[in-house]
Amino acid sequence: MVNNFNYNNKNLLTPVVFRKDFRNATISATQAWSLFFSAGQEENLFGKEREIGWFYNNTLLAFGVTFALAAIFFSAPLSPLF
Repeated sequence: MVNNFNYNNKNLLTPVVFRKDFRNATISATQAWSLFFSAGQEENLFGKEREIGWFYNNTLLAFGVTFALAAIFFSAPLSPLF
């Protein structure tokens, strides 16, 4: 059995975001969310489908809009007419 593993010990324990080959890397939204949820350890946690990244981006945007609208509508003082 032949093993062709050529791992540097630094790269085995170093998070992906701190490696030298990651500095100029272009990543997708899915890879960014994978890095976020895995604390920088795994960039392909969710696979390579773009829809997962879009889902998390749209979910975050929907929560932001919902909370902003709730703050506007529910924090306004009541009118003296009521």
